[in-house]
Amino acid sequence: MARVIFTAIALFVGICFVSAKKKGPPLAACKSMTPSHAGVKPGAKKPYHVIPACYVFEENEIMQMRLKNVRLGGGPYKGMFMQVRKEENIKKTDTVGEFIVNDQPGESQNPADNFQPMKCFGIDNSAVSHKNPSLKIAESTFVTWKGPATCKQNEIFYIRATVVKLFHEFQTDIVVPIICNANRSDVDVMEKIRPIHHALYCSTPPRGSWAIIPEYSSESFESETLPMGGWSHMFSDPAHQFKRIMGPTPTEGTGASEAQDGDYYLYFEASGTRKFDSAGLVSPHGLVGCFCLSLWCHMDTDKRTQFRISVLGDEPRTLSDIVLVNPKWSRVTFDFQQVTPATIVIQVFSSGGEKGDIGIDNLRIQPGKCS
Repeated sequence: MARVIFTAIALFVGICFVSAKKKGPPLAACKSMTPSHAGVKPGAKKPYHVIPACYVFEENEIMQMRLKNVRLGGGPYKGMFMQVRKEENIKKTDTVGEFIVNDQPGESQNPADNFQPMKCFGIDNSAVSHKNPSLKIAESTFVTWKGPATCKQNEIFYIRATVVKLFHEFQTDIVVPIICNANRSDVDVMEKIRPIHHALYCSTPPRGSWAIIPEYSSESFESETLPMGGWSHMFSDPAHQFKRIMGPTPTEGTGASEAQDGDYYLYFEASGTRKFDSAGLVSPHGLVGCFCLSLWCHMDTDKRTQFRISVLGDEPRTLSDIVLVNPKWSRVTFDFQQVTPATIVIQVFSSGGEKGDIGIDNLRIQPGKCS
């Protein structure tokens, strides 16, 4: 196994490199990551991109990075060069992390057969490149990178790559920002690493997914100073609001007997309501990216009671209507892939009967898909 430490992972698929150096690009290319072969010009379509397994990572985290065709005009390629750098400016050459190339028997495109670590800027394993001129499939190209041992919160690094498809066609200046120890509620910082396409928001592991999640979006209703966290009531009329409670609901046998998590939970009192009377909860605004909403609900009700999850944003939509008749707390989850800032609304509608109390507890909004 060969290890590559790279602050700037530069993916360099260079036909120029393939022609001049069949075993990979020369060390002289480490700084510019651009083929030097006479007559070679960058391709205009820019069909290739690098997809990291984690847009958000932690110290010493090991992740895969994948080459992908994101537009027409891609296809098989011959060479590549990759680094991870501390700064976006191509003139700044400080690299970060450790790049690993190892055997993976059984793979259709074994990394160790096609790629090799490089010693750029005098640092072992600070880059990775192709090692032969054979045609390679972009979607089957995976390289492994290990993050730095220490990094600051919200510190951004830049994956850099160049891909050479043919002798006369290459794509350089592929730049993908990734962030260490991210504060997901910091909108300005998170926007700096927004993926180029919304389909790339979800990654593996889930916590590595790109998402902006405002503060106090997850709540178990235990705090005395912020009993609702960042959530708010949909209606100003107290008769159409959830109530925060400890222990059983006032009418015996119509709702939960205790909280699902901790001491407190929210419930909607059915007694005295008319059919379709409603209460709602509104999340903090600004949710973007790939995230999971999970909550526990108690609905010992008839099927006329409605429980609705909606998204308010540029494209308002109802995500789901839940019918759940269960005298126990039950967990429900919803996956979101949101391109523009949005708000989640949880709304319940009374059946008009006494056995319509609805409890909500342990609301969680977390990055990635629901497990």
